[in-house]
Amino acid sequence: MAQAGRELGITRQGVLRAVERGYLQAIKVGPYRLVPRHSIEAYKKNRPRPGLPKGTKLGPRRKKS
Repeated sequence: MAQAGRELGITRQGVLRAVERGYLQAIKVGPYRLVPRHSIEAYKKNRPRPGLPKGTKLGPRRKKS
């Protein structure tokens, strides 16, 4: 998990979150979870970008005082 995180530029916790959400595949081997190379490469190509989901409408902007 930590190696996959370094490869992807995210934390170990971020890798776990990506696995839980189905963005990455992981294989449990004993006490370890292994992320296959093909899953890492696919995630790099299709990585969800941070920000608001498409179609989200924002309210009016507030004026600075």
